[in-house]
Amino acid sequence: MTLTFHDNRGLPICPIAVAWVFADLLTWKQGLYVPNGAAQQVSDPGGLTAIKALASGVRIHVVDPRGWAYAPTRDIARLQVTDAANAQVSPIDDSGLADLAANQGTGRSAADDTADGNNRPLRWGWATTGILARTRLCRRHCPGSP
Repeated sequence: MTLTFHDNRGLPICPIAVAWVFADLLTWKQGLYVPNGAAQQVSDPGGLTAIKALASGVRIHVVDPRGWAYAPTRDIARLQVTDAANAQVSPIDDSGLADLAANQGTGRSAADDTADGNNRPLRWGWATTGILARTRLCRRHCPGSP
C-alpha cells in the first residue's frame, strides 16, 4: 500500500516530517496508539523512529507564489546556493530542491549581483513572512553576509 500526505493545495508533504509529527503525537497522547495484535511498534525497524532517522541536513524547496517548483525562464533569475563569502557553490536546478551545508545560503552570488548591474528582476523571501528582497537567506544567521 502506498500512502502519501498532501497540504490543502494538494502539494506533497515530506514523509519524514509527517513521521516526526506522528511520533510526537504518539509520545504526547499515548492513547492514540492502538496496537493491533502483532502491530509494529513505533521503535521497530520500519517504524516511525526508523523513518525519523532518515532526516539529515537541511533541504530547501524553492517554489513560486503558487507553490510550484521555481524554474526560471532566464539565467539572470536563477537562484544559487552560496557559501559564507557569498560565492556560488551551485545553481538551484529546475526541481527547486537544494541541500544546504553549514554556512551556506540561498540567493544570488556577489559575482551575479555585479553582473546583473541595475537589471535585477529576481526577489525572494521566506514563505512565512511574505517579504521579498535580494537579501541572502540562510539556515540561521549568515556569516559574512552584508
